[in-house]
Amino acid sequence: EKEEEEEEEERVREVRGISGLLLSSFDLSINTRYIATIVLILILILILILILILILILILILILILILIPVFAPLATPLSPELTRHQLLVVAIIESPAGDVFEVVLDAGGQASGQRLGLEEALH
Repeated sequence: EKEEEEEEEERVREVRGISGLLLSSFDLSINTRYIATIVLILILILILILILILILILILILILILILIPVFAPLATPLSPELTRHQLLVVAIIESPAGDVFEVVLDAGGQASGQRLGLEEALH
């Protein structure tokens, strides 16, 4: 019996790896040491899965933000004509056969609009 006990103790000492490193301070039998190792590995796997899920959620949020920015960009333009004038891109200045001068502009949302210019603005 003593020889069997000594052999078992020797086997316990020989067990290394994750269980040996993490549980070396505990005096556990081989079976409970394997069970504890399996539980630790499962906990680590669950933590990794949760981290991956969080990363995927963050990526999806970033994609949604990038998709929705152009949709709501026209709403973000100020209503004051003086301020919006700086955010507009002049596409063309057209003179009609009647002599009226129109400025065709493209706003931040991609909407084209025309505006009749007075004589002073047309000369600039």
